[in-house]
This record gives sequence, C-alpha cells and structure tokens, in this order.
Amino acid sequence: GLDVFDKRALWNPLCAGTTFSYLCIFGNLEAGCTMIDCQHQLRITLHLFNALKINGIIKEDQVPLLDQIHKSFKKSRGVWEGPLPQRGELVKRFWICFGMNPKDAKKMAENSKLAVRRHEVDTNFEKMEGRNRKMNPVKPAEIATCYRRICNRDFHDVLDKYHNDEQRQRCGIKGTDLYPYIVRSNDTLDAIDY
Repeated sequence: GLDVFDKRALWNPLCAGTTFSYLCIFGNLEAGCTMIDCQHQLRITLHLFNALKINGIIKEDQVPLLDQIHKSFKKSRGVWEGPLPQRGELVKRFWICFGMNPKDAKKMAENSKLAVRRHEVDTNFEKMEGRNRKMNPVKPAEIATCYRRICNRDFHDVLDKYHNDEQRQRCGIKGTDLYPYIVRSNDTLDAIDY
C-alpha cells in the first residue's frame, strides 16, 4: 500500500518536472554567472559599453548583443555596485566595482583624469592600493526572474496577467489554494520564456 504510493508520488510527472527544472536552472545560471565574469570580462565590457553610451559614442541598438547583455545585467550588484554610473563618476565606480575602497577609487579617478590631460598612460597596476574590499559576485537572482522563482521560491512580485476580475469570479478560483499556484506557474513560465 503506502510504500508503493510514496515512491510513485515522489516521481509523478509534476514532481519530476519540478526537480528537473530546478537542477537545470540552478546549474546553468550558477555556473554561467561564474563563468561569464571569471576574469572580470563582463564588468570591464559593460563598464566600457556604458561609458561609450553615456558619452554618445555608441547609440542605442547599434550593438544589439551588448544592448541585450547590458539590459540583462542592469541591476546586478556584481557588475555595478549600485545604480548605473553616470557621467563624471565612471572611472571611480569602475574601480569600486573591482573592490577598491571609495576613497582610493576617487584618487585613482582623479589621477586618471590628470594622466589623460597630460597624454600619459600609466599601466603599472602593481602599485594599486586600496583593494581591501571583497568584490561582489554576479548573482543569478539579480539577472534571471526564473531563477528567483524556481530556485529561491521568491514570488513576492508576481502579478496575474492572464485573468481579469470577471474571469476570476466566474471560475471561483480566487481565494482558493489553486489560484496562487496558477498565477505563480504562469509567471514562472513567462520568466523562462524571456
């Protein structure tokens, strides 16, 4: 009786699909976030791309792949350490992103500005000081809603985009345990499709 039921209940299609999606999403996004910035190539590229856009050198949609990556990582603390840097703070925020404390990052930015004015470039990074903060990693939950939904079970901002008030009342599902499940499932599927 019950032993057979327990074994079948664990591996029914819904449970198996949920477990499989969790493993795929978790594995791909965790490993992907580690690999995409393993040599800090993502933050260097996005900081440079952001600076070029702010200064009008690159226009919106001129480089579609970079636009898409920029949009995906716009809220990542691992890349930006806060909101997107604005004109006048690009170099300082770049160094802060690399683990430099704010005081030394400001000093590096001022030295860089002077070096550009004198047409000198100092590539001796050995003498860099102030790297005493830990760099924030790129976190999958910051870039992928589906990761938050499936791996972190974070549904705090889910909205019902598929049912209007009349449909909810007619079906009689609002207020039942089934309604949140349906809304969360639809939202998660939308996040995976994105």
